[in-house]
Amino acid sequence: LTAFTIFALAVASITGILISSLRAQRQALIFLNVQNNIRFSLEIMAREMRTGSNFLIFPASSPPQSSGTGIGENGDKLGFLNQAGENVRYRLNQGLIEKSSDGGVTFSPITAENVVVENWRFVLVGGAPLDNQQPRVTFSLKVRATLGTQKTETIIQTTITQRELDS
Repeated sequence: LTAFTIFALAVASITGILISSLRAQRQALIFLNVQNNIRFSLEIMAREMRTGSNFLIFPASSPPQSSGTGIGENGDKLGFLNQAGENVRYRLNQGLIEKSSDGGVTFSPITAENVVVENWRFVLVGGAPLDNQQPRVTFSLKVRATLGTQKTETIIQTTITQRELDS
């Protein structure tokens, strides 16, 4: 009876450790998938922005506005001309990052549906023409994902600089 009790306690604690390990593995897998999806999406944006020009920040629910200084302009949508001359727009729509290559007429998501993006903000510095500043866009976002009862979230901020000075 004593041996059986010790065996049952050992099996119960090993089972608890196994279940805890499986939960940790699921959490790590969710976090890895979120990171990979966001990394891929941000890399698409960064490549296009580095070779872009004429950056504009669009404040929430209004047309693009520029103070003329290009200093500290911020908003939740970004527009610019890419290297191919397309009028590109990025926006957040119902938790998905979307891209338009036709000036905002049609948008396509570039993030996965299981990844929810929140608090999407852009700040543009050096966006005014002939200001002798390298245009740079800083954006921040909060990302979260859920798989069953497992949830994960992370906050990302990065700055992308245009390769050439405005002329």
